[in-house]
Amino acid sequence: MLLSFGVENFKAFRDAQELSLRRVRALVPTWDATNSEDPWDREISTVIAVYGANASGKSTLVQAVNYLVSAVEDSYVRWAVAGGTEVEPFALDPATAGQPSSFELEVRGSDGADYQYGFTVDDQRVVREWLYVYQTARRTVLFTREGAELTFGPTFRGARVALTEAAATRPNALTLSVGAQLGNRVIAAAYQAVLSVRVYQASTYPVGTPAAVHLLAEHPEDKTQFLQLLRNADIGVSDVSVHHTSAVEQAELHAQLADHGIALSTAERIVRDQSRRLQLTHTCAGGGMRLPFDTESDGTQALVSFGPVILRGLAQGHTVVIDEVDTSLHPLVVRAVVALFADRATNPHQAQLVFTTHDTSLLGRTIDSDPIARDQFWLTQKDPATGAAELVAVAEYSPRKSESLERGYLTGRYGGIPHLRVPLLAAG
Repeated sequence: MLLSFGVENFKAFRDAQELSLRRVRALVPTWDATNSEDPWDREISTVIAVYGANASGKSTLVQAVNYLVSAVEDSYVRWAVAGGTEVEPFALDPATAGQPSSFELEVRGSDGADYQYGFTVDDQRVVREWLYVYQTARRTVLFTREGAELTFGPTFRGARVALTEAAATRPNALTLSVGAQLGNRVIAAAYQAVLSVRVYQASTYPVGTPAAVHLLAEHPEDKTQFLQLLRNADIGVSDVSVHHTSAVEQAELHAQLADHGIALSTAERIVRDQSRRLQLTHTCAGGGMRLPFDTESDGTQALVSFGPVILRGLAQGHTVVIDEVDTSLHPLVVRAVVALFADRATNPHQAQLVFTTHDTSLLGRTIDSDPIARDQFWLTQKDPATGAAELVAVAEYSPRKSESLERGYLTGRYGGIPHLRVPLLAAG
């Protein structure tokens, strides 16, 4: 479970920014919490919606989360031994372009403890790294790192020598990554909690089918629920199957990826993932017809691509982070997806959905509910003088309970909207 995320000097963000999933006290739900087996923590949000103008930093927020998670998973195994961190600092200010970038999150582990983990990297190495645990209200140090120097807390058990050697010989490898590879039990819960944050770029749905293929191949028990999701979304799909591609088709895809400048290792992984392709069966007068996935509408491709991400997230209590969740999807479909995460009945493991969007209809009220609460509504906006983006909680504006968030946003009360010069083009 994600409790907060922070980033500094990364892409559109120059200054330190923090996204908190802790509820505003006045907005904490008031349902009966006497059931000791109910895993929900009412003070932690299951839905966060991030709005903002184009090029205001929404995607940077998702990319920053993805960078942290990917670094934890890949820095020891996949990053070049010779050095390099693949980080991209804020480039519009000469004072920060060469400075390190920082990332931090707070997560709740499967052991019930809260972990605070973060690191600072420059373009070549890990500058700082830290891991703390909160088993009570008091912080306990598990380890801290300054360059190649590691300091362990008194409760840390495990291969201290191996971790210290790795910090010296692999300066671009995170200690958390190394410890996980060594099977260290002390950091296992923190490592798994970080990797339970799953990032999905909705704009890449045409190559997002591996998740669906994996679900059908590795979790066939989930196919019924997957089909239920597709059928209830009213896209005319009655079945899903997997088609194995030929060697010629794989070679053509590899060539296309090379033409777009995709790195060789990444291209090989995509080709491998795409060696099995989805076919959807549509209801028709003759009973049913199978169609290749790439002939489907954008909306169908989008839903099929991240549908498995949603289902596995709900089943396993993951934090699902989606950029542009409304890409090609009808607003009612997006609203229904948000409702799955907001409802304890459909989200018993308190999975979380953090997404960026332009769909302001989610801010509007229905007869029985508000899809997005006031403390679940965040904005990105860019300083026109510096080009730096900032992340703002709308709750800081203290909107009234009766206030229309949609109207307040579109009229610019909270910021985060484009300042258009209308007409965009001069007449004649």
